Amino acid sequence: MRIGAGARIVTLAVALAVATAACTMTNEEPAEPTGGGTTTGSPTAPAAMPVDLTSGGPALQQALTALLQEHEYLAGIAVSQGVAGGLDSPGFQAAAEALGQNSQALADAVASVYGEEAGQAFLPLWEKHIGFFVNYTKGLATGDRALVRRSVQQLDGYRTDFGAFIESATEGRLTTEQVADALEPHVRSTLAAIDAVVTGKGGNPFELLREAAGHMPMIATALASAIADQQGLSGVDTPASNLQQALTALLQEHEYLAGIA
Repeated sequence: MRIGAGARIVTLAVALAVATAACTMTNEEPAEPTGGGTTTGSPTAPAAMPVDLTSGGPALQQALTALLQEHEYLAGIAVSQGVAGGLDSPGFQAAAEALGQNSQALADAVASVYGEEAGQAFLPLWEKHIGFFVNYTKGLATGDRALVRRSVQQLDGYRTDFGAFIESATEGRLTTEQVADALEPHVRSTLAAIDAVVTGKGGNPFELLREAAGHMPMIATALASAIADQQGLSGVDTPASNLQQALTALLQEHEYLAGIA
């Protein structure tokens, strides 16, 4: 059955909200498995690429690229599954769970470099920006222009807050302003993808999602360069490491786009 435009928009907003909630799940109360076994055709979380500083700077650059790009695509898949199959569908549940696992994997990556306390501080900060995208979507879906404006303002504020976290962690090797500026095209292109889904205008939402994911290698390289300098590692942002990063991003992009199709 083809979902009507109005129902589709409302479903999208709810799907985003549920996907965000999945990101806040902890391991204290594991979710009960649904459907009894694996679900054919449902997205599943790939094994997260660990951040291993002993493997050197290129491996760090590759791991951060994979994790950040994965975040963007898993968020897009969760929305797509929620709209197409509903919030009770095995596909959506699997996608939301995978998105939550990615958020935890990013927090684990932070903890592997800076300790458990830093990882615990990172996770709610990361989850917060997903919530701002949810509110933006809700504002578009309901015609609440004030909520749309407030969400954009909150995302601008988040870029600064996240930049301050990174500046502190890297001991000034990346400044708040540098991080905030690097996140600006990511935020802008993600909002454009949401606009296209909700309004049906502005282009192909999945091409816009691909554009948003395309900013992640640049962000990963900046983070890896700062961490590598801090930890005494070498080999980041060299021709060899950039080739490894590009192949990682392209092959991972292929797999996610094939799954979306």
